[in-house]
Amino acid sequence: MPTYRWVIESRGYEIFALLVAGAVAGAVTVLFGLLGKGLSLALAPVAERYHSLRGRLSERVESTSGELWSEGQRGASCAVRHTPDGLIDGTTALYETARLTPESSKENEAANYTAGTNVKTPILELEELRKNFGGVVAVDGLSFKLMEGELLGLIGPNGSGKTTVFNLISSVYPVDGGTILFRGMDITPWGPTEVVEAGIARTFQNIRLFGSMTVLENVQAALHREGTYSLLEGFLQWPNTVPKVERRLREESRRLLAVVGLEREADRRASTLPYGLQRKLEIARALALRPKLLLLDEPAAGLNPREATELVELIKRIHQDEGLSIILIEHHMDVVMSLCPRILVLNFGRLIASGTPEQIQKDPRVLQAYLGEKAYAVVR
Repeated sequence: MPTYRWVIESRGYEIFALLVAGAVAGAVTVLFGLLGKGLSLALAPVAERYHSLRGRLSERVESTSGELWSEGQRGASCAVRHTPDGLIDGTTALYETARLTPESSKENEAANYTAGTNVKTPILELEELRKNFGGVVAVDGLSFKLMEGELLGLIGPNGSGKTTVFNLISSVYPVDGGTILFRGMDITPWGPTEVVEAGIARTFQNIRLFGSMTVLENVQAALHREGTYSLLEGFLQWPNTVPKVERRLREESRRLLAVVGLEREADRRASTLPYGLQRKLEIARALALRPKLLLLDEPAAGLNPREATELVELIKRIHQDEGLSIILIEHHMDVVMSLCPRILVLNFGRLIASGTPEQIQKDPRVLQAYLGEKAYAVVR
């Protein structure tokens, strides 16, 4: 069949429309289907008009027109092959890369970690951070730096602003004043999704698991960004794509469960886990986000002494093996003092002390505001 006749009588223009849609929107996205159908409907009257005029056209013109359709299909097909996520997604990715790249200033260059050197630089910097809730000042001009690979303790009385600081860093709350720099980038105006993608993960005071899902599925849910198939592929169970991706995500989920000692509980419903194991599952799920900075909000809350000891060993192992920077909020002083080489103390949203465990235990302001005169008895 001549090319032009195949284009019209076999509705080849629809294939051309789908190829163009795939090149623009991505070969397997919802937008692909919508755009493809829209182009197909738009091209239908053009193709019908061409069909009605076919008898008046010379063979040369018909052949040339058919070749144009064919070349257009080949060009669109090539675009789909080399940009499977679509030109829209590719352009967006370039924009995101440019937006996320810090400006080349001396200040940002100093904040970036220099590979191949032993000099550690700040991974997180808070500068005059402020947060008000009506007339209540929750965080009042807080400034500190967290160094690359550091395990930092953050303590203070209830209501001192510790969790609010975490909520500001993770963009749960908007910042009222000050600046948050992460790896040299100003993340102050970013949303929670952008913060996670930049490399910050956290756990919560109150455990927030998917109780009806299995332990394995809870971790796998946090790996969703690493699933490389689309909604359409998942719906159609695309051969050699979905099974391979799902298998890889399950294997990685099991590895992370092994890190926290929950590999034997993988198929158990999360809501049936003992409280201490649910805490470990939260940490595994946070690790699945591939963080550079991990924020742990009272992970030892509600744990018995044996579970708290296991948690200390787990955090030590994660810190060493995963190479993470960690900020730990905790009321269990034995946990904080045994884990953190440096500790910050908040009171009424202000930083009142910073130092080693030994220095913190002897600081008069900390003893008065938080630890009490019998501090040594608490941490022994």
